[in-house]
Amino acid sequence: MDKPGSGHPEPSEGLIIESPGLLSRPQRIVEIIVTLIVWIAILYLWQPLVRLLWWLVQSGLTDNNMSLPDEHIRLLQIFQNFLLPLLAILIVYLGWAKVNQWRFRGREQRASRTSIDAASVSQHYKVDPEKLRMWRRLRQMVIELSDTGYVTSVHRGSLARYRGVKNRFYV
Repeated sequence: MDKPGSGHPEPSEGLIIESPGLLSRPQRIVEIIVTLIVWIAILYLWQPLVRLLWWLVQSGLTDNNMSLPDEHIRLLQIFQNFLLPLLAILIVYLGWAKVNQWRFRGREQRASRTSIDAASVSQHYKVDPEKLRMWRRLRQMVIELSDTGYVTSVHRGSLARYRGVKNRFYV
């Protein structure tokens, strides 16, 4: 397992999803908590299907002579209310999976990114490579671009601090 990193990965180190060690310890804890919350939500959403299956198992154990015909109709309505939406979701899900399987047959979708070195980025934007290395380590910065798309100035800090508190919600 990867060791927790500094939380400030170099762009050449890849995606966080490929290298969880790039996350800092607090970020990892938040990731684990969010994952647990999502799994609990998924299990909660499966609850109607579990209840339906449990109801089917229990109905086989009870004597049908004890039930009134009206209760049978009501139970069938409840069964329909649970089964039809679940069946529709299942059909849509399996259909979508089959369509994607057909669309992307023989092709790998998870291609790795091509790495771009700092020299080519600095050459493209016409900035000093040493400044670019320094900027990559900053957590927040504001970059002003010219009309032609080249870097005119770089300011350390957030956009709110750069524009001032009164224009903080400027889009």
